[in-house]
Amino acid sequence: MVKGALAVAIVIAAAFAYGWPYLRMELATSAYYTEQDEKEYKYYTPELLKNMPRISDAYSFEFGNVSGPEAHVYTIRFNGASDQKQVQAYLTAAGYRQQSACDVEAEC
Repeated sequence: MVKGALAVAIVIAAAFAYGWPYLRMELATSAYYTEQDEKEYKYYTPELLKNMPRISDAYSFEFGNVSGPEAHVYTIRFNGASDQKQVQAYLTAAGYRQQSACDVEAEC
């Protein structure tokens, strides 16, 4: 009986230890990461950003859960890039259009 309870406790502890990083990511309100942060990159990054042309060697990603599960904001930030034509063409081909105004200091 004790061995069975101990085995169950070990299995539960192992499942919790394995699942904790994913639970933490699910409950996060924001995340800042690079492509080298494999778990975060795979979990947070939508296919649109995964396939986006890399116009700079220095880039990072951001995720924000603004006000609930339906208000997720995904960002890729290119540092030192001056020509966004590849990104604009990619987004246009994906069906997006540029907004006339932006709430942040960027092109939206």
